[in-house]
Amino acid sequence: MPRPTGLIQQLDQHLHRFQILARREHILIGCSGGADSVALVHLLHAVSQSNYWQWKLRLVHINHQTRPGENELDDALVRQLARQLRIPLSVARLRPSSHTRTEAELRQLRWNKFHAVASRFRCTCIVTAHHADDQAETVLMRLLRGAGVNGLGAIHPVRRHASIKVVRPVLHIRKKQLVEYLTSHSIPWREDASNTDIHHLRNRIRQEILPALAGCQPQVVLTLVKTAAQMRSVQRIINRQVKQLRDELHMRGFAAPKTSLDRSILRHTDTIILLDFLRRWLAALGVSADQLGYRKLEDIRHHIRQQKSGLTIILSDTEHIYIRQHDVRFRRTPKRHAKAGL
Repeated sequence: MPRPTGLIQQLDQHLHRFQILARREHILIGCSGGADSVALVHLLHAVSQSNYWQWKLRLVHINHQTRPGENELDDALVRQLARQLRIPLSVARLRPSSHTRTEAELRQLRWNKFHAVASRFRCTCIVTAHHADDQAETVLMRLLRGAGVNGLGAIHPVRRHASIKVVRPVLHIRKKQLVEYLTSHSIPWREDASNTDIHHLRNRIRQEILPALAGCQPQVVLTLVKTAAQMRSVQRIINRQVKQLRDELHMRGFAAPKTSLDRSILRHTDTIILLDFLRRWLAALGVSADQLGYRKLEDIRHHIRQQKSGLTIILSDTEHIYIRQHDVRFRRTPKRHAKAGL
């Protein structure tokens, strides 16, 4: 095989340096038919031609059935791509819904389908086409929503999703580079018109806010990508501190969390470590993410630090935190008791 050049070479060197994909890996690539995922398929296929990587590739395409006519054209393009590159393809269709699904619901449905296909064909990882611009948009979205260090780490290059590894190999590459690669090689792709609807926060950030910021700082996208990487490094330090705190509290982990904790230990814990610990502790106890916003966690932290005791913090109709003299206790009341005022 000729020596790889351009973006292919850049990706090959990146993968050698960070080893986010292993040799001979069985890789499932999510492909929507859009520019990002089509470019990813071509790039990974080109890199895999070397004798070093020896990957086994498979594509998966999810038909959301939300854009009649357009979805079929997406399908056709991905099928043609799979035939051209001789890569096996799985197409999964989501059942039409009687109500409008949120982005979060659609994302979960996609992951469910990805996992089903990965499991069926024994894929060792799922690869998606998230790129540097996606990362920058995610950082700004979470910043606007008041995310902490963990949230500002944004999209991780490698992460476990349930039982499988998820990899984003082009997270360091700009969207315009992917489009330029496709254009220079006369490779077709599909455009989703919904990506220009500025009623969605991400699209507004993409269409209006990032271009405005680029007027002040031309490298704003790469700066935000670097910020996310730094936040992930800080989170790793916090993780170690949280583990030490768990040990002090005699908790083996969050799999079977205690419902009562020593208040004196929590009272003298650094603020950022305490907030992160409380978030994980309550999530492990089954408290809904909707009840665990920054303000609620800060309220709990504040009351733990005070000298007062006998305080109650309401998380939901059935979930409460009791700040007592010597401990902090979580309690969930059965719904029938809650309705009776017990």
